[in-house]
Amino acid sequence: MALFEDFHRGSLALNRLNFGNITLIAKVGDANRIQQYRPICLLNVSFKIFTKMATNRLVKVAHKIIRPLQTAFLPERNIMEGAVVLHETLHELHKKKLNGVIFKIDFEKAYDKVRWDFLQQTMRMKGFSHTWCDWIRSFVQGGNVAINVNGQNGSFFQTMKGLRQGDPLSPILFNVVADMLAIIINRAKVAGKVNGVIPHLVNDGLSILQYADDTVIFLDHNLEMARNMKALLCVFEKLSGLKINFHKSKIFCFGQAKECENDYSELFGCRVGTFPFRYLGLPMHYKKLRNSDWKTIEERFEQRLSGWKGKLLSVGGRLVLINSVLSSLPMFMLSFFAIPKGVLKKLKYFRSRFFWQNDQHKKKYHLIRWDQIRQPKEQGGLGIIDLEIQNKCLLSKWLFKLANEEDTWQDLVHNKYLKGKPLGSGTKKPGISHFWAGLMEVKQTFLNLGSFVIGDGTQVRFWEDIWCGNCPLKFSYPSLFNIVRKKEATVAEVIGSSPLNVSFRRGLHGERLLAWQQLVGRVMNIELRGGKDVFRWDLNKSGVFSVSSMYKHLINNGLKVTQEIWQTKIPLKTKIFLWYIKRGVLLTKDNLAQRNWLGHKGCCFCTYNESIQHLFFYCQLAKSLWRIVLFRRTFWLRQWARLQRNEELAQWLTQGAQSLEVVALRVFNSFGWQVPVRIGYV
Repeated sequence: MALFEDFHRGSLALNRLNFGNITLIAKVGDANRIQQYRPICLLNVSFKIFTKMATNRLVKVAHKIIRPLQTAFLPERNIMEGAVVLHETLHELHKKKLNGVIFKIDFEKAYDKVRWDFLQQTMRMKGFSHTWCDWIRSFVQGGNVAINVNGQNGSFFQTMKGLRQGDPLSPILFNVVADMLAIIINRAKVAGKVNGVIPHLVNDGLSILQYADDTVIFLDHNLEMARNMKALLCVFEKLSGLKINFHKSKIFCFGQAKECENDYSELFGCRVGTFPFRYLGLPMHYKKLRNSDWKTIEERFEQRLSGWKGKLLSVGGRLVLINSVLSSLPMFMLSFFAIPKGVLKKLKYFRSRFFWQNDQHKKKYHLIRWDQIRQPKEQGGLGIIDLEIQNKCLLSKWLFKLANEEDTWQDLVHNKYLKGKPLGSGTKKPGISHFWAGLMEVKQTFLNLGSFVIGDGTQVRFWEDIWCGNCPLKFSYPSLFNIVRKKEATVAEVIGSSPLNVSFRRGLHGERLLAWQQLVGRVMNIELRGGKDVFRWDLNKSGVFSVSSMYKHLINNGLKVTQEIWQTKIPLKTKIFLWYIKRGVLLTKDNLAQRNWLGHKGCCFCTYNESIQHLFFYCQLAKSLWRIVLFRRTFWLRQWARLQRNEELAQWLTQGAQSLEVVALRVFNSFGWQVPVRIGYV
């Protein structure tokens, strides 16, 4: 605290703490040029405490000073929100044959090029006090760094520009600088020098999309305005120091701009891009992705599996690797696109082969069906993640945000597909984007697991959404729903007037009249409070959606299995072996016979037929191990050890009991269950 007090008084020489070591991390394999390395700075911990403090305070106001289309490193902004905007824009331009130019910019060494005087000017322009500007100057400037090469630190020297990667403050400061490009383009758009695209979906048109240094520029088809944009980019480069690498940038043209594609390419000095291209790790295309576009995920699976020695791993180790590594590899793409059946089948094959066959090509028996293995442990499975269900849960998170939040991507999607209608009115039809098609596939499942809290009632369907009771009114009053004229009427349209604004195709008599009177009694006391309708997730007490709660609900098979096996403190591979025994799937001779094995079915230790119960419990060898060694002798040895006053003797007896138990298990493991003669092998 004394350091912070000195810092606030301005008496702390912070430059005496501002030291760091730069380590060069290769961005590609076989890197041989300095541009192919990423400099990561390891800062002094004492200095990092101050920058972390400043970061925590800046984050609280970041959403006010940085525009919504910058989605990097800010609370409540998701990396994929920008991907949604870009994906839907590409689809809209292609589907409606609109004119447009998309320019994907590559900044050269973005963090290392930032000019300090421009950063200070930007901070003052955004309203930061002189005190804060001085603090930022002391954090950024005056530091000393040394470069670590082959484990050896060089001499320390002072940097003259740039933000250090590894400093928690750097991402926020870079966003502040990069936001100036959006401000410059917006001012040029107001002055009529440039125009954006899809103005019918985004107010004033979409002109720029940013995620840190990943920037995409959107232009209407106009070569003169393109020249203006090139001039703006060059001016921004001179002001900020952020150099645009035009040779690595790409341009994409739509509509009539396709005819002038070479002119745009020559003007910006960049290549013409091809589809699909990658943005923030996701393949972007105006069409639905083909199975071949998922090849990257399959290659990552094969790359991981090739580096693992499955034959050296126990079944417990393989289970851990499948859940912690293999199942997590496709999660990023599963959070955005609905996975095709062919790709899902391929990924299932990779995981299943690794679990049952190690990494060997020799085919082995699959002891139990995959759909039973993927069940949670408390429901009789091994808890391997079901990628199809996980995909549905991840996509449902977008629906929850669409129903309850407002931002650029929500406005774009509402204007493009819903056009003022409730979320439940959205449908899957030909011509929609791959992203929206995935959401529509899971929409009904998602809506069935929550309910609406009525605000103004404009985004809730009266008959088909859950808002009054635990199920839609069309299921509570099917006789009325069958004859109502306007089935998709909203709550606001129905109860916004008195009497209820509902008309039927025929008169109400008998049971229908009684049902109508009951319905009127239920909804007449409900008032429209105003404000936005809110969707509440009923699987959580907080009402907030979570992927885990939906996954547990969808994977639930209604069974409840005791957890003694998994709660026992023994190695995981032993737990799985016991689970095999409990499920009755071990390849004893009776189970082999069911798989068309033609060998002798008798036990090799006695005259009875071999089964799991016989081999492990009723066979004379098994009985002798369980009764004589494990229970009687070791039990009495342990009891005798407890009665000894000599601690050394008591410890020796206890260790002897443990040794006997281990020997017994090893004997049975080597000469009982795994004996080669048991199934006729020599």
